[in-house]
Amino acid sequence: MYRCIIDSGWVDVEPLTVLVGKMEAGKTSLQSLVKKWLTRYDAAEARVLTLGPVVGVTDRPFAIEDIFTDDFYTKRVWQVYSKELSAAGIKNIDLKGSDQLIARVQRELSNANISFNKGSVAKIIRRDLIAMKSANDLPAETQERAAKLIEAIVQATS
Repeated sequence: MYRCIIDSGWVDVEPLTVLVGKMEAGKTSLQSLVKKWLTRYDAAEARVLTLGPVVGVTDRPFAIEDIFTDDFYTKRVWQVYSKELSAAGIKNIDLKGSDQLIARVQRELSNANISFNKGSVAKIIRRDLIAMKSANDLPAETQERAAKLIEAIVQATS
């Protein structure tokens, strides 16, 4: 059941921390965020954390999916698209390039005429994360990146 709130008024947000990934149009998106949105909070302290540098990746675009290793992510892609991949004769998802993980997956699936929906893969990842007994069930690289991300968020909001 949902409740409609009519004009709840302004909500004070202090300090404000925004976490952004570096997209292909990253600089423009970040400038737009700061110029059009964060300036509304001029009375509050506002910080922008860029995902890649926070987790130690500065040489390429980095989105939240890049927290995961290629192997971890492509296993979930296979779970979602196994019928389509098998029908296309693909036995192994071979990601090429060094751009964002989702861009490489999308390219690979597109080459097989398969439409990629990252939300479907995210649902499988969420299910698998909930089923894990601890973070130690994740690949070491994912654990390291997640720890850096959480530490940066804690520092930014403390």
